[in-house]
Amino acid sequence: MTPALEAVGLRKSYAGVCAVDGVSFRGEEGTIEGARAFQAASVFRMARLGFRSARLAPNLPGTTREDGARKARFVSRLFAAREGKELLVYDEYVKNVQTLLSKTDGVLLLNCNGVSGDPANGLLFGVSKLQLSQCWQFLPEAFLSWADVNGGVYSERLGVAAHAPLNMRLAVLRDSCRGCDVAGICRGGCVLNGLDSWARRSPGACAYQRALWIDVVRREARRQARAEAAEKGKSGTGREGGAPTAEGSRDTGRGGVSGEC
Repeated sequence: MTPALEAVGLRKSYAGVCAVDGVSFRGEEGTIEGARAFQAASVFRMARLGFRSARLAPNLPGTTREDGARKARFVSRLFAAREGKELLVYDEYVKNVQTLLSKTDGVLLLNCNGVSGDPANGLLFGVSKLQLSQCWQFLPEAFLSWADVNGGVYSERLGVAAHAPLNMRLAVLRDSCRGCDVAGICRGGCVLNGLDSWARRSPGACAYQRALWIDVVRREARRQARAEAAEKGKSGTGREGGAPTAEGSRDTGRGGVSGEC
């Protein structure tokens, strides 16, 4: 736990050195427990200490549909407030949507590499119990002991063990999530908020995903409308219009984010 991050209202938080495209930088990650303790302005000021990104998400396990929708509205305002800030605030849901919108091959990809069983992402090695897995640590049935694979990190048994929870997850997606309007966007989510380690659905996480997807669509529609209006303005007057303002943000005087999480 990192005191500097806990002080701004983040639970289960940590800070460390991250690398993207070969460039190393300091990043932070944490769970937003509640809006009353969360200080958005203080999080954005972490850029002064050399931080470049912050992966933040609300606490969703065990929440109701109403709680999930309310937390989605809070996160939406937080993302609106990040416009123009040095610190990049993001979460895996938004990254997932951006990746999905950029793909045209129609392939179903789980939005969490931790449940993909893809060896290209490396192995998880539990040093305390000498166990290996191609999945995330919250899927214990995917682990095999060092003795089980005779120390072989390329053992086919690791792949077999990894695909057992994956197949169960896909079966739930097929049978339980069929008909959901965001099934192709959510795809089960993270095991800590959507379909959990036992592939059980979370009503709060479902509502959260649905509300955020609607918000993404609305933002994209507004962005396209502004772009079209600006293009018409240039063609009609030869000059560009004024710069657009951040979408959905409200000035609260304390970082631009208000409401309950």
